[in-house]
Order: sequence, then C-alpha cells, then structure tokens
Amino acid sequence: MTPGSVVWFELGTTNLDATTAFYQGALGLALREGRQRKGQKPYYNVCTGGDRPAGSLHDHSGDAPEADCAMPSIFRQGSSASTPAPTSTPR
Repeated sequence: MTPGSVVWFELGTTNLDATTAFYQGALGLALREGRQRKGQKPYYNVCTGGDRPAGSLHDHSGDAPEADCAMPSIFRQGSSASTPAPTSTPR
C-alpha cells in the first residue's frame, strides 16, 4: 500500500444513477457493478487501478429518514417518545 493512497470508502446515495455519473465524470473512477444477493439493492465497486476495489457506492433510496427529520411528523400523527429528542449536537 502506498502512503496517502485510498484504502476504502463507502458512499450511500438516494440517486445511484446520478451519483455514479458524477463520480465517473468528475474523478474518472472506474465502477464495476457488484454482485447482488436476492433482494439486495444495487451497488457499484469503485476501482482505482489496483486488483481490488477501493470503495463502493450504495443505493439508499427508500431507506428510513433520519430520526431527527422524521420526529416532527411522527409527533404530529399522535406518537410520543420515551426519551426527548436532543436539542443540540454534542461537540
């Protein structure tokens, strides 16, 4: 491994087609479609010239929304929480 080289990264996106087009165009990344198991969402391995992938792009469309984004809607529908939602992000 060369110092300063990419070891591994993963990127989740809700628009896999646009994301793959962007990274291929902007960075010239070679993408190889990953082997999907039954029921698994599509993903691509990111190839940077070596014999092994250096990362992957995953389809996260349809996943549950972030909890703090979903809470107002949940409360409007009459649900409650046993622990109050945080009002600030710890530093």
